[in-house]
Amino acid sequence: MTKEPAAPSTAGTMLALLTAEAHAFVRNGRALIWTLALPLLVLFIGESQVHKGGPLAVPTLEIVALALTLGIFTLGLFGYATVLATYRERGVFQRMRCAPVPAWQILGARLLVQMLAVLLQAVLLFGIAWAVYGVAPSLAGAEFALLITILAGLASLAIGQVIVAFVSTAGGVSAVARVLLIVLMLLDGFFFRSSGWLSWLRNAAQWTPIHIATRLMQDGLVGTQWGTTDLHYLLGLVAWIAILAYLGIMRFRWQVA
Repeated sequence: MTKEPAAPSTAGTMLALLTAEAHAFVRNGRALIWTLALPLLVLFIGESQVHKGGPLAVPTLEIVALALTLGIFTLGLFGYATVLATYRERGVFQRMRCAPVPAWQILGARLLVQMLAVLLQAVLLFGIAWAVYGVAPSLAGAEFALLITILAGLASLAIGQVIVAFVSTAGGVSAVARVLLIVLMLLDGFFFRSSGWLSWLRNAAQWTPIHIATRLMQDGLVGTQWGTTDLHYLLGLVAWIAILAYLGIMRFRWQVA
């Protein structure tokens, strides 16, 4: 009697998925650009504005926080959402689901690789800021920055998951992600200050995920004393993650309708 082959172990299949996703990420030149080039560009431009007294003339650690937060959300909207939509459009997910692999491992492997990319982004950015400009956070600031980096990464991935859940094509996902990133940057006052905005719009802009993450990151890095506003921001960021993750997972489709 022929013995049936044993089912692959959870650890084995997860390791195989992680290896495949990591290789795909490294080969994706666009994802690498979003991971490294954009936050470095923001860091260098922001630092040049310090010496010129321009609109981004803030302490270097605050510029690092701004650059890192922007890089994290860009990576989530483009490096995650567009790849996920491309996988679905090309039928990759359908073929993977024919294998004896649980659905949670398929998405979990991609999410974990993206989070590792977020952490790599943070390490490189802090390392370059220290090597080039001689600035580094305190130990407590670095620990707090790690927490906010993880939360901001989860928020950006949740936003990407929602986009993929509600937009069916890869081209549509890329377009929506591009517009949404510009809107978030505008609301965060990246291009110009929001002091002249209507009060209701200015108040609403303070509760976008990217603004909350930037504010928490800046407060943690520069050693600002923890206050009630920061606690509200932290709870707000966790609420964003929970709501967006629920919507993105519940509405996600494995194939184009």
